[in-house]
Amino acid sequence: NGALASNGLLHVTSGASLVTFGTVSGTGYQIDRTTTFDTNTGRYSIVGSPIANANFTTLGANAVIYGYDQSELYDPTGNEGLGRFKTPATLGITEMAVGKGYFSAFTGDANGLVEFTGTPNTGTINVALAFTDHGPAEEAAYEGFNLVSNPYPSAIDFTGFMTANNSNINGSIYLWDDNNSNTARGDNADYVIVNALGNTDSRSNGLTKWDGYIRSGQGFFVQNTAVTNLTFNNSMRILSNNDDGGFYRTTKVSNSIKLTLSDDKTQKAAIVGFAQDATIGYDKAYDATNLSASQLQLYSLQAEGSDKLGIQGLPQGYKEQIQLGFSTPTRGDYTISIANVSELQDMEVVLLKDLLLGKTVNLKDESYSFTTTGAENQDRFTLQVAPSIVSSIDQLQEEVFYSYSTEGKLNVVFQTAGFEQADFRLIDMTGQIIHHELVNIQSNKWQMSTNDIPEQVYILMISTDHGVWKRRVITR
Repeated sequence: NGALASNGLLHVTSGASLVTFGTVSGTGYQIDRTTTFDTNTGRYSIVGSPIANANFTTLGANAVIYGYDQSELYDPTGNEGLGRFKTPATLGITEMAVGKGYFSAFTGDANGLVEFTGTPNTGTINVALAFTDHGPAEEAAYEGFNLVSNPYPSAIDFTGFMTANNSNINGSIYLWDDNNSNTARGDNADYVIVNALGNTDSRSNGLTKWDGYIRSGQGFFVQNTAVTNLTFNNSMRILSNNDDGGFYRTTKVSNSIKLTLSDDKTQKAAIVGFAQDATIGYDKAYDATNLSASQLQLYSLQAEGSDKLGIQGLPQGYKEQIQLGFSTPTRGDYTISIANVSELQDMEVVLLKDLLLGKTVNLKDESYSFTTTGAENQDRFTLQVAPSIVSSIDQLQEEVFYSYSTEGKLNVVFQTAGFEQADFRLIDMTGQIIHHELVNIQSNKWQMSTNDIPEQVYILMISTDHGVWKRRVITR
């Protein structure tokens, strides 16, 4: 808790942390960080400096470096923000600004090691965030993006970071997870999006790359809606979770559905989550813009509006259909699945509807495969979620009866003889009785038409002299 001074050498190796609680002075410090890629690899990491006044030459003699200038047009149907990436020379800077992030390829030495020497950053750090209103409506979703970085020689807690900045920025951060920029221009699909509802992926293993902490020197995008400041403070810092391999790892997410769209080579994810204070409009704490519709993409459309969202937050108990959009690079077979089925204990069914083929599946029970052309489509799929109903619902006794749905029909087959009369009630999720019928059982079968009722989950309640049974059914 006292002052720290070093005029010799205090060496913090890559993966280790330095957390100070008093003043820091002297320049005898070396902070090592091993980046994702090395001096021989033309793939990018977003990096920032954990020390003050770091020159760009620190990133390596061969490093190719770009800053980000949000004042340039994004051009969503053209170069998707390529003009915003500028070299330090173009930006007129020679040093890495504290708290700013920079794209860097061919970084560090043969192992990707970067050695920062100087005085470590500590205390409250305010980073200026720019904002430019470009005018055209199609630019609005891409305005106010600023490239920043964790300025400390330790990891910081994402929740603490958002708590300190929730009035200044939207609630999502965008982490770069380079896929193949050494062979072609990096794509906006390479971002892992993180907010309070969870994280998307950038490729097939991206869902396992986030643990709730931002590593020392890790750069990321934030989005603001006006000129403001971003704040880093000492209370965000933690002693652990600063390892080299942990720029992104896994975190458990509750009450959020991680949908994945995949082919035989890669996949892309989108999140639909639910929170008590979420709305059907744009919530900066929960909604995150999908930055690209190129290549393989999956997203939902804002319930009130038309924004493409990589993560969408909706009110708890929301029952309306959620429109999904997707983009595929080529004609072929693709599959939509849920990546976190085991975590959805409070959701009884997650219905995916294929409006083109008229099919509906419960994604909690099975994935859905389909064929499509290489194009973008926002009209084919919807998602509808039904929560678990009440815990008092009787356990189904399979030996008494079973039910199944066919097109326009709900069918019940009794497995046990002796029923002369049965009272059938079909009840929706609000408790309203949709269909009531007292039936004299002539055979072991009963059938009702479902053509005039919405296709969704219901409770089927059957009462006889032998007992009362309830079970969940999905009409088709």
